[in-house]
Amino acid sequence: MLSVTDISQKYPTYFYEKVMLFHISKEKWRTDFLFSINQKLLLFFL
Repeated sequence: MLSVTDISQKYPTYFYEKVMLFHISKEKWRTDFLFSINQKLLLFFL
């Protein structure tokens, strides 16, 4: 059974990229979500 530390030691760049991609996509989803909410609010108040 491979543990996360084993994988990160063997493939540090691969592991790092996966984690970063995950965080980036999460951030993008959140900003898109907030942006759409802001647009709806703006339309509502205009």
